[in-house]
This record gives sequence, structure tokens and C-alpha cells, in this order.
Amino acid sequence: MTRIHRASVACLALTALFLGAQTASAQFTNGGFETGTFSGWSTVGDNFIEGSSLGTGPVEGLHDALLASATDGSVNPDVPAGQGVGASTLESLLGVNSGTLLGIGNGVPVLGSAITQTLTVQSGQQVQMDWDMLTNQVYNDGTSDSYAPTTANNDFVFATVVPTGNPNGAFVVKLADTFYGYVDDPNAPGGFITGFTLTPASNPFISETGFQTFSWTASATGSYTIGIGVLHVTNGPDDGINSAILVDNARLSAVPEPASLVGLGMLSLGVALRRRTKRGAR
Repeated sequence: MTRIHRASVACLALTALFLGAQTASAQFTNGGFETGTFSGWSTVGDNFIEGSSLGTGPVEGLHDALLASATDGSVNPDVPAGQGVGASTLESLLGVNSGTLLGIGNGVPVLGSAITQTLTVQSGQQVQMDWDMLTNQVYNDGTSDSYAPTTANNDFVFATVVPTGNPNGAFVVKLADTFYGYVDDPNAPGGFITGFTLTPASNPFISETGFQTFSWTASATGSYTIGIGVLHVTNGPDDGINSAILVDNARLSAVPEPASLVGLGMLSLGVALRRRTKRGAR
């Protein structure tokens, strides 16, 4: 009869627990919008599921999400006319305190759109989403007829992470605004340079940042509402020119390796190997 040493059993048990901790990780539902819908997400505002017709994205799979402050349907037939909602409606969906979006500091929110999803995130896990800001408020084709952003109407895109039931613990970040990469340069065509580039002709917005990645790391295990959106804002008369954000590939990193568990597993493995070596030397 084959004998199995208790140290080996302990090592196998700890290894199983370790592997289980690695694989038992929640993920976004429909994080890449590959269902062709917003299934798994809560939404408010002017939101659409897009394919490749915009000429920008998706960064993975066949679909991404377009969230707009407003669209007029005049460029791409896949993006019909619509408009966003007020800041208070957005804040209610996001789970943040009233006035949070005004507090970002770009001006008075006029119209916006957002999506959220609530899920359990383990301590040390990273939440990541790919995003691309689109706008009609900046134009820079490298010629003298380019026009720069203005503080009077400085739209922005943002992300939020809110512990369930705790708006005071919200993490809120402005991802970009119409001054993304802006440098006042009298020697440049139009008198400035910017981080925006021109979009393809099929895109209803003329400028984009290009896709970037938002990342946030959980400091404690818990339930969180993850949100992302866009706002059209003004500090004066509203110019009626709007912006949007493309979102794709929302994901969670793997659960971090529990160092104590790994250490115990390696210790048990070492004990088992040493005992086997001693028995073989007899």
C-alpha cells in the first residue's frame, strides 16, 4: 500500500486553496459590450453600442460603447439624434453625493451620459477600462484655421468608483477635458498644439484623444459601483457643441496572490521533500 505523508497532504491542500483563490475572481458582466447591448450595465443619457463604423475602436472584440452629451444624427446613421441628462440624474446613477460633478471644477454641467456596474472587488485587484474622449470643441489639423479649446465651454470625461452605500468614500477622477495635451505655442499653426487628433470622417465628433486606460486598485475587499461618463459644461452662454466618450474592455485583474498562503504552501512542500529525501537515504 502506498503511503502519503501528512506534510504532502497539507501541501496539496494549501496548493488547492491557493489555486482556488486565484480563480475565484468576479469579472465585469459584458465588459466588452460583445452582446451588442448594455446588458449588465445601468445607463442614463445618450448611449449607443457601436461597431467599427465610427472608424475609432473598438480596442477588443467587435463592439464598444459610445456615451455622448448629445448627438444630432447628421454624420453617421448608426448614431441617431439624442441628448444627455442633467448632473443630478448622473450623480444618482453613479452613487455620488449631489454636487460632485460640479465640484470637478470645469464649469456648470449641462448635459451628460454615464454607465455603471456594481461588482465585488478583492483587495489589491485593479479595475481597468479603455476610453477615448471625442469632442467638437477642439479642432487642430495642423493649419492656421485650427481652433483651440475655451474655458467658457470645457467638456470633460470622468470615472467614478463608489463603495456600495458610502458616497463619502467615492473616488472621482477627471480623465480628460478639452485642454487635453494643450500647449499655447505661437509658432505652431493656429497658435497651439494639443493632444487631440482628428477622427475619421464617419465619426460625428471631429477630435479624439485616442484610447487610454483608466486603472484603479482596491484597498479593501467590497462591493463597488464602477462608473464612467461624459459631461458638457459651460461657464457662460452654452455653445451647443458636444462631446462623448468611447468605452471598451472593462475588466478586473486577477486576485492578488495571498503571500501568507504561498509561504505556507512552499514551507509544507519543503518539509515533504526533506522527509522524502531522508527516507530514501535510509
